[in-house]
Amino acid sequence: MEQRPPPLPSMNPYAAPSARVGDINDAEEQELADRGTRLGAAILDGLVLGGPVALIAIAAAIALPWYKQSGGTQPNPLVLGLLGFAIFAAIIGVAVVNMVLLHRHGQTLAK
Repeated sequence: MEQRPPPLPSMNPYAAPSARVGDINDAEEQELADRGTRLGAAILDGLVLGGPVALIAIAAAIALPWYKQSGGTQPNPLVLGLLGFAIFAAIIGVAVVNMVLLHRHGQTLAK
């Protein structure tokens, strides 16, 4: 069967460019993951994102009473600031890793 060339573009200078794209995969050829696999990946992603923050929060809950100021009931502001920074750094670090993986491969750590 003879292939015809694409039609000539319209003379509209504001029209979107037309191109023949031959490398698009048919959606029917791809096998999608089942619900259980997707659920497991979503749970694992949640653990990867929340795990470092949870570990820091547990360590803070255990260690914070030891670092209270002498004679006061308030914890040391320096320790609170360091814990807050550690939680913030853990969240940003894991989010950046996931964003890089999403950009490069279209997948997160678990997916």
